[in-house]
Amino acid sequence: YTKRGFIGGQMGSFNYVDSLAGFQLGGFNWVNVDANGLQLAGLANTVLGGANGFQASGLLNYNRGEFIGAQLSSVNINGSIIGFQAGAYNYNMADCKGFQVGVANANTHDYRGWSIGGVNYTSRFRGLQIGFCNIIADTGRAVQIGAFNAATNFTGVQLGLLNIIEHGPLPIMVVMNAQF
Repeated sequence: YTKRGFIGGQMGSFNYVDSLAGFQLGGFNWVNVDANGLQLAGLANTVLGGANGFQASGLLNYNRGEFIGAQLSSVNINGSIIGFQAGAYNYNMADCKGFQVGVANANTHDYRGWSIGGVNYTSRFRGLQIGFCNIIADTGRAVQIGAFNAATNFTGVQLGLLNIIEHGPLPIMVVMNAQF
């Protein structure tokens, strides 16, 4: 446990600092403000501010602020991210740029990049979605490849068994749908 800002490394079952420049290796790692560096946890990494670096855990990576870097975990949750996420479930609450791989990927604001998973959901999207089910709830400029593809306002190409562009000239198509 370190109350003030910390430069260096922590190893233990539970690691806690106000701010981090260095590494944490433990069962559960907690940073109260901002983290810069490496977090490796058997269970979870939590940062209540922003983080830059690499996080890996068995169960959860959680960042309330912006995360810049790479994350590997069963569940990754961020305010926003610039970088790479791999997990069973990836969830981002603000604008994001990067590459996601997961069973389910959900982004509630703008996402720019690649999203590959069983289910991909985003509010606004620019890039490539590959999955069984791809959904763009608002506006998209993208390529969607999957069994089921759906978008409200869309510019791009959809390839799949069922393709829906709600405000398109042909709202429902099989095999392929497009709007430019």
